[in-house]
Amino acid sequence: MTAISGSITLSNLTPVRVDPSQLKPVSELPEKAFQDFMQRNQTFLESRHSNMQPGDSRLSETYAEVIVNGRVVATLDNNGYLQTANGFYSQSGIEPGNAGLNPHNVPKGPALAQARAEYLAELTGGTVLVHNTALNQATYEGLEQPKVVVDQMALSQDPWNLNLLKIQQARQEFLQQQAESAQASLLDT
Repeated sequence: MTAISGSITLSNLTPVRVDPSQLKPVSELPEKAFQDFMQRNQTFLESRHSNMQPGDSRLSETYAEVIVNGRVVATLDNNGYLQTANGFYSQSGIEPGNAGLNPHNVPKGPALAQARAEYLAELTGGTVLVHNTALNQATYEGLEQPKVVVDQMALSQDPWNLNLLKIQQARQEFLQQQAESAQASLLDT
């Protein structure tokens, strides 16, 4: 492998000349390129007008704490999310990406919280204190989960969206012209 050294400066760059007469409108791109363009722009638009709905508040309540020598070193919520005390990883020698913290075939929620708490308690010699706000897996799965909701009203009024609608209309007109040209050339032969 060869290493690239040096730097790029404006004096090293060669301008590329583009003949505007060779440019095509987006509406005349090949089908795959057009669909990719529209999909990326639609995704961008949806992300601009998306809001997170938090779901049931009980999801983020404390499931358990891991206690070592009378000190809380880790707290887990009903989702199974782990929050540790300052310096926990450096003092315990546990790597944050440790496979025991992400066990296979354990669903998100109280089952994951329990597995993580037990694992941390075993590694640190601590104990698990399950809170009265802890849910069981069946209750957890029945609660409304957080979700992303797109504000369709705001999206429909976004100037970017209005431009995409114009491009879509131009695409329909282009395809119609292509079909008519193809049919006319068949009739000419």
